[in-house]
Amino acid sequence: MGPRYVLLSALAAGVLVLGVAATGAGDDIIAAAPGVAEPSEDTTLPPSGDAGPRVVFLVDASGSMTDFMVSLKPRLTAAIRHLRTDAWFYIGFFSQGEPQALTGNPLIPATDANKEAACRLIESVKPKGQTVPERALRRAFALRPDALYLITDGEMDASPLRAISQLNGHRTTAVHLRVTALVSDPTFLIKAARETGGTYRWIDLDGPASHTDLLMPEHSDDGVGAFGVVDRAERVAFVCDVSTADSDIIAPVKCGLRQAIEGLSPRQRFYLAWSRVSGAHEIPAKGMTVADASAKGAAGEFLDGLIPLGQVSPVGALERAFQEKPDVLFLISSSDIDVAVPHQVARLNADHRVRVHTIGLRDPLGADRLREIASAHNGTYTAVSEEELLAQLRRRPRAATFFGLPVTGRRVVFAISRAGSMTDSMEDARTVLKQTIEQLAAEQQFHILFWTAGPTMEKPGGMVPATPENRKAAFEFVDSIIPLSQTDPDHALHTAFAAKPDEIFLLTSGGFGSRVSHLLETLNRDRAVAVHIVQLTWPHASLRDSDRERERITKTIAMENRGVYVGIGPRDLHRLAGGGEPQRTGAEVASPRQGEGSAAPLP
Repeated sequence: MGPRYVLLSALAAGVLVLGVAATGAGDDIIAAAPGVAEPSEDTTLPPSGDAGPRVVFLVDASGSMTDFMVSLKPRLTAAIRHLRTDAWFYIGFFSQGEPQALTGNPLIPATDANKEAACRLIESVKPKGQTVPERALRRAFALRPDALYLITDGEMDASPLRAISQLNGHRTTAVHLRVTALVSDPTFLIKAARETGGTYRWIDLDGPASHTDLLMPEHSDDGVGAFGVVDRAERVAFVCDVSTADSDIIAPVKCGLRQAIEGLSPRQRFYLAWSRVSGAHEIPAKGMTVADASAKGAAGEFLDGLIPLGQVSPVGALERAFQEKPDVLFLISSSDIDVAVPHQVARLNADHRVRVHTIGLRDPLGADRLREIASAHNGTYTAVSEEELLAQLRRRPRAATFFGLPVTGRRVVFAISRAGSMTDSMEDARTVLKQTIEQLAAEQQFHILFWTAGPTMEKPGGMVPATPENRKAAFEFVDSIIPLSQTDPDHALHTAFAAKPDEIFLLTSGGFGSRVSHLLETLNRDRAVAVHIVQLTWPHASLRDSDRERERITKTIAMENRGVYVGIGPRDLHRLAGGGEPQRTGAEVASPRQGEGSAAPLP
């Protein structure tokens, strides 16, 4: 059997559990809701070996879920109906008290009859009571699932996460968290999911309902997909053929590509290229890449920074894509495909080993040739209207990022060094900071500090909501900063914590010593604030031993304060600010990697 996954979808606090399966002898079972049919299929335990995935859904049905449940139910039923036919599953609703379940054994096969029985159960649920998920979690982990989907609003204390850690001690189940509300500080939820190999995601209940809101691709009957086209494949290539002539659809096209890539499982590999006049824009890895979190993040940054120029041709991108030996290729085009392109694909795919799906955006002039390519290579042609393209932008929003780090707090402080050593990098640092401020959600609040050895320069107004007016004022403040003097972050850290943030992002050119570590032990004694550190780095060969020690301490400071360390060189900083995409950011959660850059000597 493949790796075990647990999907935790957080929606509220309370414990009332209704399930599609009962447990073994000794469990207290409350009768199923009236009118809910029992599954009619054989419900023996799934066999071992090559059996399909074992999937468990735990859904918060406490009183605080009342406002969410109407919009959540169609997403739950869609997820159940799209389960792989070889899967075995359980669904439980928890609030307060003993679990309620359909009779039968714990896991049932994902047949049509059992799926419909589960959907009837979903429709019968009425939220009530408090949130006490521990009993439901014990039952879920006793089923030894490959995937556990926990759905709640995310406002839970640490006790359920401790229970997950204890029950999943060998990390055999990946935990995927799904929340229906923007959590004030999701850091500990994100960490809990990632420690198990799972994911964290906010569910946009105002958008159109889809099984992809909850279900991971490896548990879906869809396979990998792009713009509504789905295909099961281990090696996937995406080639996008959209030029500045269609600049009004570039943003939704990027959004659709990002969603397709984020939906890939870690067992898959992908390649992404955007056509240009000659050759192709490629993700920094420049090749078929394992679809892990790092590669997906790099692809997202690549798409964010990409600006197609002039006319394009898919010829060069297709040549590169077929060199990567994909199982399936998605050709996405809004252009007038040249008559030579079908012949090129026929040459590159003479053995018809690669399925080629073509997607025509806004009924392009080359639609007939796109149909010809798909028909000749075991694929499908799909026309995507402008309305369907714009719907891509109405899907779940992407969190703001600062040097690749998600900015998820409700109250965020950005503290930037303005020491003399920042002189050559300040313009690029300003640009990246303003990009982050522009991406913040309206419900987030932010404050900006620039620090040296003297008094800290603060953005007037302190912590403010991310409104257009406040963003504009922040940009004016950021543009006014001039680097000078030595660096000493003590005053800035006191000022930052006085703003009562959820997250602090520090940008330094020289790293920190033990004094800063001791100061944070006092200021952040309860580790309530996540402190992330971005450090401008230089090659190790140019560093003294004392510089390497400061780098080590800086990484430890981030780790001990629930933060992430990122090392980035000056040239990569320039690319991130608009001169091109960074080849490497060096994001780390804990220990340094071999060969990671280090800080330059302090002035």
